Amino acid sequence: IEVSSKCNLKCDHCFRQYMNIPESALMAMSLYKKVVDECAKHKLFTLKFSMRGEPLMNPEIVQMVKYARDKGIKEIWINTNGDLLTEKMAEGFIKAKLDCLTVSFDGLGKMYESVRIPLKYEDTLSKLKMFMDVRKKLKADKPVVKVQTLWSAVKDNPNEYLKVMGNIVDKVSYNIDFDFKEIHFTSDPDYICYRLWQRRAITREGNVLKCPSDFEEEE
Repeated sequence: IEVSSKCNLKCDHCFRQYMNIPESALMAMSLYKKVVDECAKHKLFTLKFSMRGEPLMNPEIVQMVKYARDKGIKEIWINTNGDLLTEKMAEGFIKAKLDCLTVSFDGLGKMYESVRIPLKYEDTLSKLKMFMDVRKKLKADKPVVKVQTLWSAVKDNPNEYLKVMGNIVDKVSYNIDFDFKEIHFTSDPDYICYRLWQRRAITREGNVLKCPSDFEEEE
């Protein structure tokens, strides 16, 4: 994804470009099934398609959700930018009983387009509405559809963002911005990160990261 020189937001796309993280490969279905089988054996509760890539680029994503559901995974999430959503995919996710679809939707109008280059605001908004219409047509209450935005993209008009999105999706949230050139937080030497015990991130090659934020697999 191209980064605009006019964008002053410290967003995830800029971070990935800065870190030079390639995202051109997909996890093989055979490896995915092996991972899910092992996770199900150990009673994994939540499986989230997230971290460094765009899950909807995988042509087998609907089958992946269904496989995890059939194996007894209790909760299945997808994080996406929403650009590749289609009616067929929406029906597939709903019938496969996806639990939560989180769409990264940073700001409204031109602000959205300055962050989510080359996506277009009205196009992505229409896909959100389409997904909700398909869910209504199928008389389903899941997946819960949530949008999330960087705070800096809505700080000038948070109520407008909430009004627009609140009339479409189930949940609206925002994330704080991380500026990788400045220190915003004071380090606590006694802090123990809970994610070491609550989460495991698995790369497309099957590598297990100690921390989901270990983007360059250094640990």
